[in-house]
Amino acid sequence: MISYSNLTPADIQRIKYWRRSIRGGAISVFIAGILCIIMAVFSVWAVVVSNRTTTDSTLDFIFLIMLLLLGGGAFFMIRFIGFVQKNKKAKRALLSGQKMIVQGTIEVARPDNRRLHYIIDGQTYDVNIIPGGDKRYFGTLYRNLFGITTLQHTPVKMELLKQDEQQYLLLNIFYTEYNTAGNKITAAEPGDFAGGQEMVFSSFYISWAFLFMLFIITPIIGPGPALITTGSMFLPFILGPAILAIFKWRQLKQSDKRWLIEGIVTEVITAREKFTKGGSYTTLYWYRIGSELVCSYKSGNTPDGFNTGDKICAVFQCKENGQIFRLIDILSAAKS
Repeated sequence: MISYSNLTPADIQRIKYWRRSIRGGAISVFIAGILCIIMAVFSVWAVVVSNRTTTDSTLDFIFLIMLLLLGGGAFFMIRFIGFVQKNKKAKRALLSGQKMIVQGTIEVARPDNRRLHYIIDGQTYDVNIIPGGDKRYFGTLYRNLFGITTLQHTPVKMELLKQDEQQYLLLNIFYTEYNTAGNKITAAEPGDFAGGQEMVFSSFYISWAFLFMLFIITPIIGPGPALITTGSMFLPFILGPAILAIFKWRQLKQSDKRWLIEGIVTEVITAREKFTKGGSYTTLYWYRIGSELVCSYKSGNTPDGFNTGDKICAVFQCKENGQIFRLIDILSAAKS
């Protein structure tokens, strides 16, 4: 059965969250593209202002770096255009003001790269996913989704926002027989702050690693335009993680609460994150509890061991307003 309804304030907030993530991605790739172009120009400037003793091998090295930077700049700008188009599509969908409600029995769900296909009462729906809601971060779904397990042959209520003739944005999917999810906020435990510190310091480690690499290669390159070019390339990787760590530290100091979500797992989604050294994919797992999609950060080839139908409890460290800082753990409800 298909019906239509006006968007609720919660729906609008969720769509705005999605648009913010799109704009954030657009800003990130735009800045990365501009930095690549600036560093490419800076490489040319370093050669021009250098003395004439620059060797041919140094010039070849700088020219290669310049080409790589220009290629990187072009790649990021193409990604930026893609984000802009996606944001326009999201804005049009929001202005429509209506959502489509599909009620029926779910038969099959399967992944298709960045989307999911749901078959409900014989009808296929091609959907994009919003991982979380307003002021909540559940982990961004990666590009390559390659697995989904659902409670098949179960009544569902799916709320969709139409993006175009073939694609929808999944606002919510309720497995009507398992829709209850408990939510409560409690005081953080003493060990939560220490665990958050490890997350913050990991960004500093990246900065130190690139600084150490620059220190090692400096004697090899020697003074001159090649060193200036290499240093300009390393600078964003040294300063960027350090600045990010400062912001994370401020968030950590404000995250003095625990947020617990407890309920029945109705979906398990797996996604490919990246290649490992052995040439295989690293996987991440998402669990739908009620209408919430919770990301498990335990990457690897072995899942947490939870399946559809299990009762689990996701524990987050968060601020007073519910804004999540990090996932602490996902436990069996009997252990929570």
